[in-house]
Amino acid sequence: MGRGLCCLMVLLCCRDAGAWGRRAHEDVNRLTVEHLSPAAAAVFGPLKDALVAQAMEPDDRVRLNRAERHRHFLDLEALGLPPPDVTKPAPRPETATAVLQALAARSLDATVQRDVVSTGSLIGAVDETFHALVAALRARHTPDITRFAVDLLHYVADAHQPLHATLHYDGLFPAQNGVHRAFEEDLINRCPDSHPRMPTKRATALELPILAAAALLESHALASTVLAVDLGCPGVCRKVPAQRASGGTMACGSLQQLARTRLELAAARAVFLLERAVRQAAPP
Repeated sequence: MGRGLCCLMVLLCCRDAGAWGRRAHEDVNRLTVEHLSPAAAAVFGPLKDALVAQAMEPDDRVRLNRAERHRHFLDLEALGLPPPDVTKPAPRPETATAVLQALAARSLDATVQRDVVSTGSLIGAVDETFHALVAALRARHTPDITRFAVDLLHYVADAHQPLHATLHYDGLFPAQNGVHRAFEEDLINRCPDSHPRMPTKRATALELPILAAAALLESHALASTVLAVDLGCPGVCRKVPAQRASGGTMACGSLQQLARTRLELAAARAVFLLERAVRQAAPP
């Protein structure tokens, strides 16, 4: 086995499962509960403090259960998409329903030859958790309702993190390592305009699992922008720099607006899913 392949295997096995830091996940959970319809608010409103306080539990579980790790990301290159290219403008993500359905189906198809542990299963995690939440709502079992709502909101937010849709989640080359945490946590903590304010009103009410597929396609398209800005380029690099533009931090600049937009869209889609879960769990 070549040295390069060995290094790649080590990188994949040791992948950090986290997506967004505590502040971002708490903000998404809080915004979601605060903007639910009356019927859904009657169910989840009393659980608001718990949903916010437990926002990071899915990440915490990774330390105890490594099988949880791959549920937080999906490398779309494993499903046929090209890797991020910082020398070109960010591509426009596909929005056609047929494309989203095909991507979702391929990600869930056990016959597709890919290592799920190393390439991720985020679409499946969102889909499975939604149905587990519906079952918990039907059973009126508050601990399970809380747990699966926390998990669902966490996975939905993860799907909107651009670097959780690509194999190059921590940079295009070793010298860029650290971009993942710099974007999802340090930037959020330092830059006030990165904080979500309201769920976006432009969210499309898509059914599962294509909702998760849409979020990941958007994220993958934006990954090249995040990586280029980290390299000191204004979205597109004419020549790929050999080093990151800074020693571990990012200038707030345009990336704080990008982060805020993704978090606000995550909250809007989470609102849709919680409201749908309540409707689906209601007796006929």
